[in-house]
Amino acid sequence: MAIKDKIVLTKSFNTLFLQFMDHVLNSLPETDYKKEVKTARNYFDWLKSMNPSLIIKIWYSQVYIPYKTEINSQDTVNFMLKKDYEQDVSILGNAQDIIQVINHLKGPLESMDESQRNKVMDYLRKLSSLSEMYSEIK
Repeated sequence: MAIKDKIVLTKSFNTLFLQFMDHVLNSLPETDYKKEVKTARNYFDWLKSMNPSLIIKIWYSQVYIPYKTEINSQDTVNFMLKKDYEQDVSILGNAQDIIQVINHLKGPLESMDESQRNKVMDYLRKLSSLSEMYSEIK
């Protein structure tokens, strides 16, 4: 049964993650960095088809575990806006590209109204919850 549960959680996570990426894309103005985010979204879609469980595992270890307290707080969006992500991505070969995309996303996130920010927080919490459930299955 555990394998089936992991499959269901992986599919649910990947669907929600791509919906989140689409939500972000729809809230961005038409600029060059929107193209970068579209490219990232397409990359994640490709990654999902190549290794469906990779994104949920990375989310759990690289997003949820280090930022569990912040994700579960009421001030998640403000934390994300103020956070310097350079150290988090420094081990990656394309760290500067990733930092550029993150910084481009901060502007639109900052200008979102409260209901849009709440939606972003809801996505982050649901994705984190799914990744935690996945990690608990042996």
